[in-house]
Amino acid sequence: MKNTRESMELSRIMDSNNANCSSLFEAIGRKYFELNNANPGAEYAEFVQNIKNINNEQKVLSARLSYMDEKIQCSECGAFNSLNSLFCCGCGKKVPHTVTTDDGITRCAKCGNIHVEGRNFCQDCGTPLFAMVEAPVTPAAPVAPAAPVTPVTPAAPATPVAPAAAVTPAAPVTPVAPAAPVTPVAPAAPVTPVAPAAPVAQSAEENIVVEEAAPVFDIPKPADDIMFCPECGTKIDNAEIIFCANCGKKVR
Repeated sequence: MKNTRESMELSRIMDSNNANCSSLFEAIGRKYFELNNANPGAEYAEFVQNIKNINNEQKVLSARLSYMDEKIQCSECGAFNSLNSLFCCGCGKKVPHTVTTDDGITRCAKCGNIHVEGRNFCQDCGTPLFAMVEAPVTPAAPVAPAAPVTPVTPAAPATPVAPAAAVTPAAPVTPVAPAAPVTPVAPAAPVTPVAPAAPVAQSAEENIVVEEAAPVFDIPKPADDIMFCPECGTKIDNAEIIFCANCGKKVR
């Protein structure tokens, strides 16, 4: 039993050492690839090219997987956007529906087909390769030079105003004689009060007044994380979005 336990412990140590060596070999190979992948030695060229091919395939497969989840990853900042986004919500750049591999080949992000230069749609699956096709820019017409400004003739000096004539003082006001006293008028005879009319009987139905309650409307309060783009009015329901996905306007 003692020998069995010792042999198991020795096997465990050997397996651990083998795993550590494999990790070190992998780290050396990864470091060599990072430093020499552009110009590897002849004996390593095939290995380096195989690694590049695998990395390119992984990039295309990752883009296709994101597309199946209705997301497009921005090649500029790495943020994920919806399929109908024209601009990245993280950096504001245009979002192409393509992926470019390390060998410079542009592929459709949905099916992985190679993108043909000059086409706006994938010839294999029909996916728009660019969310918005740029229209040719028409050069502006040259602006004619402005006509020279004619100098303004200085105004003639103002003629001095003659002093106003002296005002003649008004004649003194003659005092008005006081009015004659008013003769008092005799008071009128008292008016006999009229008896009030008898109240008119009303039916019970006429005495009932029904007041309708004013309708109450519950106005929903907008959520704190919902806002609208000030440029195009697109609804933005994600607090992490910085740029509008429809017009590229910065919203935060």
